[in-house]
Amino acid sequence: MEHLILDIQDRLKSEVPELQTIDENYGQLQKMFEEDEESDIYPVVAPAVFIDARDIGWSNLARSGQQGTVTVVITLAIDCYDDTHHNQDQRARIADRMALAKRVHWALQGWKPTETTKLLRTSTRLYHLPHLWKAYETTYTCVVLDAEPYYPPRGVDGLPLSIYD
Repeated sequence: MEHLILDIQDRLKSEVPELQTIDENYGQLQKMFEEDEESDIYPVVAPAVFIDARDIGWSNLARSGQQGTVTVVITLAIDCYDDTHHNQDQRARIADRMALAKRVHWALQGWKPTETTKLLRTSTRLYHLPHLWKAYETTYTCVVLDAEPYYPPRGVDGLPLSIYD
């Protein structure tokens, strides 16, 4: 679980190199569109992807181990400052944006990060952001195992006890 977001960052960097920003989601888009003078955040360069591991539903296994179903939300944010109405040459950018969202999805769908099961898409949502930005949000799930490591009993000398002791 500790490396899930890092693994996804690396995967997207290699599979969709035109992405300008690939980061953990900690509210950059919301903060970017605040209208106050004190908003302090580094600039988000589009196209940008933000990765969020939002929820983990745990179930108990043997001993103290647990299995968790992780909800991973990938948000592709694109600056849509193009004149795309039906009489304009730039209207093909609508299809370009959808194609980029599809490439991000296929880079992740069925791909297996370290120590999890494969990512599987569960939902997609498109929504508008202020200042002519658009978000393509896709939710995936994968399963992680959180088990206490097994340490065999040790003797006074610190060495593992044999079955003959």
